[in-house]
Formats: sequence, structure tokens, C-alpha cells
Amino acid sequence: MAEWLLDNDLAPDAIITSAANRALTTAQYVADHVGLGDADMDVRDELYLASGERWLRALHDYTGDHRLLICGHNPGLDDLVDFLAVVAPTLTTDGKLMTTAAVAHFDVARWSDLSAGSAPLLSLMRPKQLPEN
Repeated sequence: MAEWLLDNDLAPDAIITSAANRALTTAQYVADHVGLGDADMDVRDELYLASGERWLRALHDYTGDHRLLICGHNPGLDDLVDFLAVVAPTLTTDGKLMTTAAVAHFDVARWSDLSAGSAPLLSLMRPKQLPEN
């Protein structure tokens, strides 16, 4: 997925991540792959199993104007993506939204302005959708 981000000119400028090992490992891999350093990562204990509401507060508090990647856990990220999307996102055939390592790309003008249905979902890419190499 890190390669997909690069190939599609979607490499993040900053990352907010849960401090949980799996999320942090994923965030660090992406950071290393796209050339981000430790200063570009915001690691937060309180985002472990955070609700969609908690993620929204974290985004509202974000003061940068960077392309931001968030790494966390479900069901919170499912709830956040569903809440933000102008149009309901498509589920997988087995009814899942944010599968492991999925990337939801939103068009966001200002992080502090995010509210229900406020962000067009430009793409939702899941690892199983990537073409075989």
C-alpha cells in the first residue's frame, strides 16, 4: 500500500497513529517508504481502539495543512470513514469497509471543518484490489 500511495502521488506529509504495535509498525513502514522521519509522526496512546468520535477530535486538533495519513483500528476507522463520506462508501463482498491496510482518500480543505458528510471520498483502495506484481 505504501507503494500504491507513491504511485498515485498520495504520499503523506505527516502521520497520526495509534501507539499500538500493529498500527505503529504500519505507520513506520509507510514513513520509511515515503521518506518521512520521526518528526513527521504523531504517536498517540489514546488512539488505541479509539472511536470514530475520538479520531474526529484528533483531526480537529491537527493544526497542520499537510496530507495526513492516520493509522488505527476498527471499528473506529470504519465509523470515521462512514461519518465523513459525502456518499456512503462501498463495502467488500463480505460486508467490510476498512480492511487491514486499506486507504481511504478524502478531499479535505481544513481538518477543523470536518463534520458528518463533509468530505468527498475520492478513492478507497484495499490491498486485495491491487494488481498482482
